[in-house]
Amino acid sequence: MHGATSKIAVLDRNELFNLSEFGKHHIAILERKSKELNAESAALDAALEQEEAVLTQLRASLAPEEFQARATEFDTKVKQTRAEQIQKSRALTDEFSAARNEFSVTMNQLLEELINQNGIDVLLSKDSVIAYSNSRDITDLAIEMMNARLTK
Repeated sequence: MHGATSKIAVLDRNELFNLSEFGKHHIAILERKSKELNAESAALDAALEQEEAVLTQLRASLAPEEFQARATEFDTKVKQTRAEQIQKSRALTDEFSAARNEFSVTMNQLLEELINQNGIDVLLSKDSVIAYSNSRDITDLAIEMMNARLTK
């Protein structure tokens, strides 16, 4: 292999996802749904705080057993509400992960084609390379090809 040169290219996988139409679409969905979930959580927290304040005010006028029953009921409600919000957050994360996984499958196929079509011997992740010539960066080409393949 003396004298043989390898064609090396670099790629930014995060940029490929973030700047592709597919990635932009799913990032926008995640951001919108996260804002909605945060607003919903804030409203629920405010309602629970108000309910707790009312319960605290009633404490002096209620029999200890009645107050304890209401406090236990309130505590159960708080735990259930928080569990539901955590589940919604996890579902949102799972949804975004599924989109990333779909993207990764297509990206891997696309990168294999890019490597074969362009005679690339080594493809490196941009974040693991100290220095490179911009002519070695195939990220923009990969974004164009990905946009042609994946719809939102």
